[in-house]
Amino acid sequence: MSDFKISRIPVYLQNMPQRIREKGIGRYTSLVLELLGIKTSTRLKMIRFFKIVFMPLLYFKSLNTAQYTKHVPHLEIPKNEHELALPVEELQGLKELVSHCHDYFENNKKRIIDNFIPPYSLLIKPLINDKDVLSDEQAELIAPIIKFASQPKLMGLAAKYLGQIPAISNATLMYTMPMEKDASPVRAQKFHRDTQDSKLLHLVIPIHDIAENNGPFTYLDAKTSMKIAKDLNHEGGRVEDEVIQKYVKPENYKKLIGKAGESAWFLNPYYCFHHGARVQEGHRLMLIMTYVTPHESVEGLASFYQPKYRNKLAQNDLSQSEKHLLKLY
Repeated sequence: MSDFKISRIPVYLQNMPQRIREKGIGRYTSLVLELLGIKTSTRLKMIRFFKIVFMPLLYFKSLNTAQYTKHVPHLEIPKNEHELALPVEELQGLKELVSHCHDYFENNKKRIIDNFIPPYSLLIKPLINDKDVLSDEQAELIAPIIKFASQPKLMGLAAKYLGQIPAISNATLMYTMPMEKDASPVRAQKFHRDTQDSKLLHLVIPIHDIAENNGPFTYLDAKTSMKIAKDLNHEGGRVEDEVIQKYVKPENYKKLIGKAGESAWFLNPYYCFHHGARVQEGHRLMLIMTYVTPHESVEGLASFYQPKYRNKLAQNDLSQSEKHLLKLY
């Protein structure tokens, strides 16, 4: 086993059952606390505290945010709004990233369409099972995404907002075809919040132009969302449109509409109710990257910092910021 596979895991975690260590202690702890009836917000804080206590060295190293925040001295994501339209002219390699994702789609278009199962198709395949292995093809698709996500301005904005050097949870490259006539929204087409942690940032990038009829990422502002969450005692799960409509009018919905290579947005999906993929015409091809702290409360099974991804991706010649995204210090 190579050095980065074992030496970066604290001794007391090395002796933990393999399944728990691979899946993440946060997922198991969350389940136990949920069974005890502890509400989501408290549960997340408790798990985060436990992780910091058990992995203090990672925590203190991740507090060295100045190396990134110095690149965005006059720009930040407002903590009361939890969203920001990015100045794309200041981003490095956006058009190249869009071309990379576009080319992957075009090269695999027939297979993707032939195997499409509504409501959408994930081009980055999540590794859910213990024996799943990241293929060379998928690693080649993911590597430029991580490289783009590691650039100074994005790292700086995420570090300012999160208060720590960010890690990357995952990225979804999602293709969506039009909904059937009179079909009802399902899964992520319904309003929801991402409740695995409150310290999250989605970086939303259209790979093809997205207009009103292409199923744009649609959300409610944080203030309205938190009022709804409080009134509904929302701990997670989907919320029907009829319920949302009791609080807001159609014109109050925010929609991320823009041209490929010219648009990018940061948004915290914990604080904002949102949905996507309600395509009426054409199709939607969108990339969403998720930044988290290195002590993300409930780990994603398909998080890139998980060993089954990281061990493969770390075979590349990574920059320091790319290593930080994969929780390699």
